[in-house]
Amino acid sequence: MNKTIFRVIAAQLIIAILVVAVVWAFNLAGDSAHELADGLADAKAAAFGALLGIATTLITARSVLKSARAAQTTPQFALLPVFVGLLLKFLAVGGGVFLALVHWQLPPLLLVVGFLAMQ
Repeated sequence: MNKTIFRVIAAQLIIAILVVAVVWAFNLAGDSAHELADGLADAKAAAFGALLGIATTLITARSVLKSARAAQTTPQFALLPVFVGLLLKFLAVGGGVFLALVHWQLPPLLLVVGFLAMQ
């Protein structure tokens, strides 16, 4: 893995941890077990959104590296890996949001907050 990509992912992980910690800290003030369970769901949603953002960064990095290699051999098809990467990002985000909202029933606002913090 390229050193620059590693640094970007490391920075995103640090930001993700901070976002999840802030979301969880806001929900720790609750007194009842129900409010604490909601806080855990909120933190899960923010963490999952952040992981989706990190996954899209990895997909983009892979696409750019493949495009650079393709440009050396067949310049006409150099952008094809970038377009395939965009399609993969779209499917990954759409599938991840579907899983989070429909299957796991996570709060949508904090899912978006976690995702946007990684962008």
